Amino acid sequence: MIKFSVILITLLLLIHILRRYLRNKILNTVVRYKTQKGIEILGYVLLTFLAITYFREPLKILLLSLVYHSPTASHDDRIGLPMVAVKKHYLENGMTKEQFTNDIQNWINNPTKDTAKMHGAVKCFGVMPKQIFPEETIKQISEYMFDYDIE
Repeated sequence: MIKFSVILITLLLLIHILRRYLRNKILNTVVRYKTQKGIEILGYVLLTFLAITYFREPLKILLLSLVYHSPTASHDDRIGLPMVAVKKHYLENGMTKEQFTNDIQNWINNPTKDTAKMHGAVKCFGVMPKQIFPEETIKQISEYMFDYDIE
């Protein structure tokens, strides 16, 4: 987190210095304004990209440490479906991230044979034991599953 903070502060300082430099060097106010805004927008795009790439990895680690089932394990060695199969069963065409997240949260909070969307997995592995995870953790995992290609 310290590394992220240092990069964030450096980028903000760089934006500030560039805007101040341009204010002093460009005499035409229209050009100066547009240039400063361009630098500002570019900086915010970089900040957004930095935040997305920085915080993506911790979510992947959380997913792997809490609920990961090896996709390369033999069928007999698996204790459940790989996450890619769970995503495939729960993600329907036109489904929003919020709907997907709610479906995953509902299943994890109350796994039963009747509410299962993965009937073949229930036959093979049985109903998943009820998991005790904070709602925020389930939300982060399901949003990660929705947003990224998982293997």
